[in-house]
Formats: sequence, structure tokens, C-alpha cells
Amino acid sequence: MINRLLVVLIAAAYSLLGQQQSAAAADAKTTQQKKILTDATTAGTPLPVTINVADNVNVEAVMLPRAITKRVFGKDVANNYAVIEVNISNRSKDAALVLESLLIDVSEWELAGGFGRRVSRKPVKSYESRASAQEISSVEYRIVRGQLLDAQPWSARNITTRALQVLGTIGTAYAFPFTADVVKGIGAWNGAVVPGAEVFWPDGMVGQLNRISDYGFRNNKIIPQQSADIVVAFFPIDRFLTPSLRNIFLNSPALFFDPFLMTIDPKTRKSLAPVLRNVFVDDATIKTEFARMLDVMAQQDREQIDELSDKIDDERAEVKKDTVAVQEAQEAVERAKVALGRDAAAKKSNSAIDEDRAVLQDANAALSKQQQKLWTGQQGLHEDDGRLRTLLLPLQSNRLYRFLSAVSLNNVHLTVRGIMTVDELTIPSTIESSCFDNAGPEMWAVAGQKQCSLTGRFLAGGVPKIPTASALGISAITVDKDASTAELLKFSFNLAKPLDSPVEFDVIVEKDGKNGKAVDSMPYHVKSNFILSPPTIASLKPKDSSGIITVTGTNFFSGQSNSFVVSLHPANGKDIKLTATPDNENTLTLDTSKFGSDVPPGCYQVVVQAGTTLPSAVSNDELRVDAAPAIAKALKSADGKSVAITGTQLISTKDCGGSNPEFEFLDSSGAVIGSSVPLPAGSTATSATLALPANAKQVRIKGSASATNIE
Repeated sequence: MINRLLVVLIAAAYSLLGQQQSAAAADAKTTQQKKILTDATTAGTPLPVTINVADNVNVEAVMLPRAITKRVFGKDVANNYAVIEVNISNRSKDAALVLESLLIDVSEWELAGGFGRRVSRKPVKSYESRASAQEISSVEYRIVRGQLLDAQPWSARNITTRALQVLGTIGTAYAFPFTADVVKGIGAWNGAVVPGAEVFWPDGMVGQLNRISDYGFRNNKIIPQQSADIVVAFFPIDRFLTPSLRNIFLNSPALFFDPFLMTIDPKTRKSLAPVLRNVFVDDATIKTEFARMLDVMAQQDREQIDELSDKIDDERAEVKKDTVAVQEAQEAVERAKVALGRDAAAKKSNSAIDEDRAVLQDANAALSKQQQKLWTGQQGLHEDDGRLRTLLLPLQSNRLYRFLSAVSLNNVHLTVRGIMTVDELTIPSTIESSCFDNAGPEMWAVAGQKQCSLTGRFLAGGVPKIPTASALGISAITVDKDASTAELLKFSFNLAKPLDSPVEFDVIVEKDGKNGKAVDSMPYHVKSNFILSPPTIASLKPKDSSGIITVTGTNFFSGQSNSFVVSLHPANGKDIKLTATPDNENTLTLDTSKFGSDVPPGCYQVVVQAGTTLPSAVSNDELRVDAAPAIAKALKSADGKSVAITGTQLISTKDCGGSNPEFEFLDSSGAVIGSSVPLPAGSTATSATLALPANAKQVRIKGSASATNIE
């Protein structure tokens, strides 16, 4: 009886695993496979889980029912393995988990090893290693895949399609004695019936093999830090169950996991009736025992039991905390004693020794107070434990309850074994902050070469990637390897065009990894909101020989929709607006040689404005556009005392460091008469009136080689 019961219990142990679905993979095939596993998880039974890397790894496991296993991994696997889906989450920020084994730990299960657990064994030598009898490991995926491949030709579908093909082949071989209609019929069989049968009854084996390869347990599988993945474990049923118990397990696995379901579902009792008869003799006794246990369970005050259990859990936590406090208080007393003995031996002053005695006295008082608190907590815990045992006594004294408690597999756990390791080539980088986080217009509102950095973990060997770089005008991302470390990644990039606020994108760090496989970090989202402050003008540097004027100041920014405008403010007249592109946030160059007719010669103060922001103040310095004065016609007045000159660019720029046009009169011999005459006040750019010297026949701009006749 006991042996059969042990077999039943061991059988259930291997059905205790499985897990919830992990995040969908990028490609459609993997997404579909993970959806199948997600559906399977919802139909499975959650299982208790224990891990030996609890500080860093979280594990969830679900046993997949046979119907789900058959559809996902194939009939042969469903009939021979207890299939457990395991979701392993590595919460470590620094280390990857190298998965070494998945196993069932039955060391806390009373019936797991029988009396053999307490039998002494021969010590293991230094060159030996021994497996534990209380640990059952998963089969590696290659074994399961090989078994499924071997079974593939003998599935009902494949046997049927091969039979159809053989019949067609035989018919073709013996077609020559028959009529044309028979030959046509054989051709139709081979050309339509056989392919049609294959289409009607598709072979799902390829997908099942792929899922075993993708998700089946394999040694040394790596789960990166702060990542999760699915692993499916396969436990061979024949290793633990006899044929009869195997059928029970395949058809009703919940019966092993929670045998108390038999209390409210009498039909399920038939499955374990042979085992129960070994304990309770006959069916009538079994029925009576179930009725008694159900009655006792119905009389239990579950609300009171749950409240008391929660209170006991809180008291245990408090007692544990107080125990630590007592230990710390005892250590403080010992330190005070040592200090007092040391001072007495050194024959220090009475005041110093008295001070040490006071410290020791305070430490003893604190210890006594903490010990009293611990004793009070222990007494309360002891009393509540007694009350809980009293409430549970009617149920725990029931024979059937004790038997089913022994059968229950709640104390069987899934264990994940592995090592936490840091391999920067295989572990994705983690971005914690970036220079983009607080970037303002100096980063985005003016084009050019930019410097930036990322901080985080495992950044060494990484290269920043911005998926939308082309749309943003970002190019030539170059890492400064000498200045970069595992926690700091410095790089530069080129911004082809100014950008408007907000600037939003994702940045990742890509590493080459191993075997040519790239390893990408999780995307780090960037959103830079900035405001263009009003620009200021500090100075205007006079133009050089090429006609270039340099404007210096601050906040010389622009954007895609907010162009940068330079306004030339003359002493008289309307402003002249020019669109410009700043060299950077502090300088702007203007090429006066390209102004053309849009900007007439003269002296101008400068105002700059970035888009819709407030314009700058008027510059203190002036920008000079030099004139090239020319005379078109000179008409003498009726009285002969003056001459009216018309021409172009008759403009003075002496107020901004330029010159004032001067006129020279020539006699009939071409000699200059008297001194030159400056441009008089009140003149315009196209006309001026000058006093006419006697005998003057021609007039010219001083320095010009040609002269105009006075008419």
C-alpha cells in the first residue's frame, strides 16, 4: 500500500511546474509561439517555487495539462512527459543568470524519500560528486526533440499519408495492363487525392519541434540582467509512475496536487479508490471518512483562522526583529565591558573610569529592556500558536485529512540553479541618464558638431544608436573610446539642421556581443523641451577683406519653423530684414558682398530675432555697407551759380567708419579747380546740389578716372 502511495506522490511531483508567458518576441513566428504558451498557462495549475538565487531571481511555474501539451509539443511528448512552463526573471542590475539546471526539490515532502533520507551514506570523496535522491532534474531539450523526431514517422497522420502514397505508387507500377480510364484514375489519385489529404491533415510536427528548440530547457542558457524568459522543463513520467497511476496523472493531475478536491467531487475518488482501500478497507468506510472530514471542514471558522494566522506571522516577524535587537544589545554590553577593563588596566583617571561604568550601566539597562520585550513577544506568539492549534485540532485529528495532507504536493518546489555572472559582451547595456535629459537650445536649435554622453552600466564597447536619427538630421555618431568607461559613454554627433522644441526620440546602446550577434540595451526615451531666450548682441566686428562682418552675442538660435532673422536698422527709413543661419549660439557672420540691391549702402544698427522670440536690443556698434557713388548727369542752373547732380549711391558712411563722397570740378583743360567739395547735407542717394565754380566744365567723384560734362 505504502509503495503504491509513494508512486502516486512522486508522480504528482513531476507535474508541478510551468509558468506564465513572457513578453512577446520581435518576429511574428515567436510571437505566435508565445501566445500558444500563454494560452497554455491559463489552463495550468500554479505551483510553489523555491530558488537558490532569491536575492536576484524570481521564478513562476505552471504545470501544463495534457491537452495543452499535446497541442503545443505533440502527442508523444504529452504522453511521456510532465511538462512545466517556467518564467525566470533576473532582477539583478549588474549580473546575468547562467541557468545550469531545473529540478524538483522534494526534500520537504514527507513521503519523498521514505526512511532512506535518514540512512547514513558513504562520504563523498574529493574527486566525486553525487546526485541527491530528493532532487529530480528536467530532461534537456535535445533529448525531447530527438524523441519527437523519432516518433514523427509513426504518427497517425504520417502513416496515413504514406499509405496513400504507397497505394498510388503500386497503382502506377501496374497501370500498363489496364484501360485508359484506370490509368487516369491512378493519375488523379496521385495528383489530387494524396496532395489533398496532406493539405486537409497538415503536419504540425515542425512547429512542435521549433517550440521545443526555442523554449525547452538547455544547459547554460543566459538570462540578461533585468530581463525575463520562458523555459519549458520536461520530466519523464515513466521515471516516477506505474502505468495505472500514470493514466490517473495524465487525465486528472489536479488530483495529485490538491487531493482535497475529492471531498467535494465524489467522482474523482474512483481514481484513487484502490489506494484508499488499502488505508480504509472498503468503499463504505471511505465514504464515511469523507463525510466526516467534510463535516469538520464545514465547521471550521476560516475567517478566525486566517486572522489568527496573519497575526502569528506578524508576531513571528516581530520576534525575529527583537531577537536581532537583543543580540546587538548584548554586543554593546560586551564592548562596554572591554572598554572599562582596558581603562582600569591603563590606570586612567577616576572620571574616565566612571564614564565607562555609566556606559556599561546604560548598555545593561537597554539589554534588559530589549530582553523583556522579546520575552513578551515570545509569550504572545506561544499563546496564539496554542489557540490556532486548538482551532485546527478537529481537522488535524481526522485520519483522512492527515492522509490527504501527506499525499498533497504543496511542499514540492521547483528549484532553479545557476550562477550570476557579469559578461559585458553578452549583457545588454543599461542607460540611466543622458546629456539629452536637460539639453536646451544650445544642443538642438543650431546645427553643427555636438558633444554628448550617456551614463549607466556595462556601456564599455557600446555605440549609441538613434533609430530616428535620419529624420532628425543626426549623423556621424562617433564614440570617444579613450574617455569612455563601463559607466560613461562619451560620443559626438553632427546635427544637420536646427530642431524645434520638443525634440523626442529613443536612444539605445548596441554592442557587438559574441558570434557576431548584436546586443541592444533597452530603449532610453528622450524628450527635450526648451525655450528660445531672446538673443543679445555684444559687438560687431568690422568686415574683413572679403566683406564678412561677424556679429557676436548670446542665444543665436533658430529652428525648422523658427528662422533666424537679422534686421538692419538705418538712421532713417524702414528696417531691412535678412534671413541668416548662426554659426553657433554665440556668433553670426554676414557677407556684405552678397547683400546686392536689397541692402543699400549706409550705416545700420543690427537687431537679431530667433523665430517668435523677443528681438534683441539694437546693437551699439553699426554695420557699414560701403557705397560706390557715380554721377549720371550734371545740369547747370539758370543763373550759372549751381549745378544739380543726379547719380547713384551718393551716400556718406563716415559715421560708421566709412567715407563721405567728394566732388571735383574740372576746367576745359581737365585741370582740377580749387579743392574738392564734400557731399552737402540734405542730399539724397540719387541727387545733390553743389555751388558751381567759374570756368567749371566737368565734375567727377574724387578718385574717379572719368568725369561728367556739365550741361
